[in-house]
Amino acid sequence: MTEASWLYPAREEAAMTSIALLTDGIEWMRQLQASIWTTPDAPGWCYGRAHPPQPEETRPLTRSEWERVRRVIEDRRLPATVINVHFGFGIALAVFEHAPVPGTPPEMLLVVSYEQLPGTRPDDPNKWDKAWKSFKRIITRPANLEALDFYGMEAPRDRQYYEY
Repeated sequence: MTEASWLYPAREEAAMTSIALLTDGIEWMRQLQASIWTTPDAPGWCYGRAHPPQPEETRPLTRSEWERVRRVIEDRRLPATVINVHFGFGIALAVFEHAPVPGTPPEMLLVVSYEQLPGTRPDDPNKWDKAWKSFKRIITRPANLEALDFYGMEAPRDRQYYEY
């Protein structure tokens, strides 16, 4: 506690929570990425296969994980865009970490597939629509568009561009 913290204990606690979120949010997202995706082991894939093994989802996000992802993106002003997954038949939110060195591109930090959003059922015919609405709230924010522009990344396109 600081000298004046006795005046505003709730404010100091909120500030400390925010600082902790900022410092460990990136590492938490790295760990989340490792826990929600796996790459199947396929030794010798280049002999007779057209493509290397594709990463596969291992589990959906919980509501609290999804809320934290959104909060970290907003607090850290991380660039995010929509990409195609599943050989172009699905969409995902790709979140990037700010470049460690000026003049270098940002590094991909986390990918959340349309099938990994909380409450998504495999047989839900509207999961693509629900994912687009969720992702659009993130990718169209002015701070996100500014971050993408800063790194020379393409601004997200209209929905039709991502539909197969």
